[in-house]
Parts: sequence; C-alpha cells; structure tokens
Amino acid sequence: MKKKKNKKKNKFIIIISVIVIIFFMLILIGVQRTINKKNQVKDYDDISDFESIREILEYSNCEYISEKNSEDSECDIDINLTFPVKLMEDGKSNEVFFNNVIKRVGNIIGFESFRLIDDKNDIKIKVICDEDTKSIISIYINGETNYFKKRISKQNANQYQETQTTKFDINSEEIKLLIQNNWKPINFGTKESTFDKYDIYFDEGIKVRNISNNVYNIVFTKKYSGNVINNITTKTSLEEIKKDLGNETFGSIDDGVIGYKGENIYVFFSEGEISIYGVKIAEYDDFNDLLNQYIEKNDVLDFMDKLTDLWPDYYEYDYDSNYLYISYPLKGVRIEYNVSEKNGIKLYKEYLDKCQDLKSLNKGIESGILIIENSNLLYLSEEERINKYLDFGYISSMNIKDDNKSELFYSNVVTYADGSIEKIQFQSKTGEYPDSELEKPINSYLWVSDNIIVYSIKNQGIYLYDIIRKEIGTLVTGEDEFELKEYKDNILKYDDKEINIQ
Repeated sequence: MKKKKNKKKNKFIIIISVIVIIFFMLILIGVQRTINKKNQVKDYDDISDFESIREILEYSNCEYISEKNSEDSECDIDINLTFPVKLMEDGKSNEVFFNNVIKRVGNIIGFESFRLIDDKNDIKIKVICDEDTKSIISIYINGETNYFKKRISKQNANQYQETQTTKFDINSEEIKLLIQNNWKPINFGTKESTFDKYDIYFDEGIKVRNISNNVYNIVFTKKYSGNVINNITTKTSLEEIKKDLGNETFGSIDDGVIGYKGENIYVFFSEGEISIYGVKIAEYDDFNDLLNQYIEKNDVLDFMDKLTDLWPDYYEYDYDSNYLYISYPLKGVRIEYNVSEKNGIKLYKEYLDKCQDLKSLNKGIESGILIIENSNLLYLSEEERINKYLDFGYISSMNIKDDNKSELFYSNVVTYADGSIEKIQFQSKTGEYPDSELEKPINSYLWVSDNIIVYSIKNQGIYLYDIIRKEIGTLVTGEDEFELKEYKDNILKYDDKEINIQ
C-alpha cells in the first residue's frame, strides 16, 4: 500500500511540473510575440500611412518626447522632441532634413500651425500654416526666417576664392576675330539652320548663339577641322587636354566635361565639342544700386523692369503670376522665385570675381534676399546645355505622341503655355545632317518617311516638310480643321476626309 501511495504522489508532481512548464512557455511565447510586434518595421508608402506625430518623428529618426497645446498664441501645437542632427554641422547645412520633417509633421496634423522644440540641441522651429490651402506660409528657426540661406551665404562669402586663370594660346581665327570685334557677330560661313536658339553653320562645324546682338556662345563641333586653342581640336581626348592645360578649373573627366578660364575666354571641352564664351567686363555699379533699392522697397516688379532695361542680354527669362526666373551666366546672376526651394537673388563667382566687397549688400544677405553661391553659374549653364542636347533623344521618345518612324531624326514638340505648338525640333541621330526646327502654328503632324513629315495648320492647309532639304510643299488648302488622323500606304486621313500622297 505504501508503494502505491508514492506512485500517486509522483504522478501528481509530474502533472504539476508539466502544467508549470506549459504556463511559462505560454508566457515566453506571449513576451516574444510582444517583442516581435514592437520590433516589426512598418512600411510607409505614402504620408497617409502615418497615424500619429510620434510615428512620423520616429520614422524621421527623431526622439519623440511629448505634445501639447502651444504656449505660442500663433500656434496650435507644441511638439517636444530631440533631432538626430544639428542645424549646421561641420560647415554643412542640414536644411533638407529639417524641411522634410517640417513638411511631414504639417501633413499629419492637417497644416495647423505648430512648434518643434528640441531643448537638448537648443532648436526651436515655429511653423505658420494655412489650413485652407494646406500649405506652409513661413518658418522661423530660433526666431529667424531664412535661417539656412543667411548662414550658407555668409559662409560662401567668407570662403570665396577668385576663379583661377589658365594661360593658353588661341588658334581659332573665329575666336580671334570675335575678341577683336568685342564679341559682335562675324561671318561664320553658310548658315544651314537654327536649333534651340543656336545658328547652325553645319559644314563649317560651328554653332553660335547670339544674345542682344552679341555672340554669347560659339561651339565647335566634330566637323570643325582646325585647332581651337593650344593646337587642341574637337577630336582631342579629355585626358590629353588635361595633360596639356593642367588640372581643370570646372567639371571633371568623370563628368564628361572639363573647363578653363583664360584671359579673354572661358573654354569647355566635352565629347566632340569645344564650347567658348567671352570674358567680358560687366558694369555692376548700377546693378548694385538696383539691388539696394530692391532690398529697401521689396518691389520685385519694379526691380525686374529696371533690371531688364539695364541688362537686356539675359540667357533665360521666364515668368508668370506665380513664379519668376531670369539668368545671366556671364555676369554670375540668377534670380528665382517659386522655381526651387531657394528663392532669391543668387550671386555666383562670376559676380564675386568683379565685386569682392559685399559690405554694401550685407542687409540683403541678412534678410535672405541675396544668396551667395560659391560656384560658377557659367559652368552650371554649360552643363545644362550639354545634357539637354545629349538627352534630346530620350526626351523625344518620352514626349512624342505618335511612333517616331524616322531612322534619321529624333523629333520633339515645343509648346506654348496654353499647349499649342510653337515649333518642332529635329535632331540628327548620327550627326550626318544639320539639326533644325520647323516653327509654324502647327495643328498636328505625322511621319511620312525618314526625312519627311506631313503637318497641318488649322483653317489653312496640309503641307509636307523635307527635313534634309528644308523644303515645304503644299498638299491641300482650305478652311477645314485639318486634324491629321493616320498615314498608311500613301493614304493620309484627316478630319472625315482622305487624300493620296504620291
């Protein structure tokens, strides 16, 4: 009987032990699930995926502390946090990071006005919003507007170094004549066409852009047979050029463009091209007076009227009721409003090389109206020119509304603001033919062959254009809409009609 009792006791102990083990296993599983749930990374594909201020701040690598009704009468919410970075670090701005955080928080709270307060890093950001338009009106960082622009401008002004000048011999007779003629146009040969504001002297291997009756830029192409500078031709490699002229002042071989500033010219080398700009002495006294007037009055329309009268030789000028953009690369001045996040009057090294004393403009820098850029605007513009030309085929394939059936030419439609066609551009795929443009009030167009398009003008007619010969032929005239539908097997369909093209 005694042995039997011990067996029951042992069996009871085993059952209890199993229950205890199972209980602790369940606890461990629950804890692990909690840990896994906490450590699970949520995917965010859109701003609407965020559910709280804490969530959006932690996503931005900030430490969320608390939020409450704002103590500032102009704001609704005060958010206490710790940013992972400072406003400026090692002379570099963290503006992009802070702007991203501000935009994300603004979105998640429905664009109520708010403050971001980081006591650890002594950062206080006040953001005034418009709930109706769902937009940010102004940002104050530690009580200042344009916080980053001011500091970067002061830093760039302090770190400014004059653009290096390289000595070289000019071989091109065209450049010598332009310098003698103070960059007034000269006879370059036979003009074949115009393309993207450049006159094309195809057989001579020259492209020229004129602005205000002055040669702004001359480009020598692969067809140019002579030496340009230092016995360098358009076929000379960038490596050989660098070996001859020394370290580049602009760009790099990896970028595909290198450049130098000489006594009389800027010269840029890229694959198969040598691009030249004149070093001209610009008068800045009147411009600086205009700047100071604008800083005092803040009247942008008056400033632009006087500026374009003073300097009519702008490289680009575009404006609307909501934005403004004007650029003077040779003078080192660019003005942008609502074009990028950095609104203001930007002064580059071409300007600083001539006007190194910025004391008279300190008020403009302090207000954030003036932005000092420690880079060369002419180089940036040359880079844009090269890339725009090289990307033409890609842009053509993205924008063309019908299949480009030409094996010889890329085409691209340039439109006005209302969507109507200003002109059609044609770029030779192989360089065998001159690039060109057809500037007409075109309604629609279709490819007929590798070098011929058919195009229509509303209430006027339908025409053939031979891109190689630059010849226009008339197919039909009248008062019809002339909306081209299809071209197949020599039959052109338009409106509710069709004609045979032989």
